[in-house]
Amino acid sequence: VQIKRGENRGKTIRYVNVVRDFKPIGQLSNGQARLTLPAVDGAKLAVFVQAQGQGPIVGAALQD
Repeated sequence: VQIKRGENRGKTIRYVNVVRDFKPIGQLSNGQARLTLPAVDGAKLAVFVQAQGQGPIVGAALQD
């Protein structure tokens, strides 16, 4: 991507692992979960487990 403004103006930047959607998909009640999600061609899936409310991220996984 050719950057047109700002401190990187004139540079070409290659973006990787761009987040296209970010949303809650459920809540854990006993510390375990199993999810079945549709595959999207060319996409990877990252899952974050966050403590209730605005708590810290306590787990994460990446699926190619």
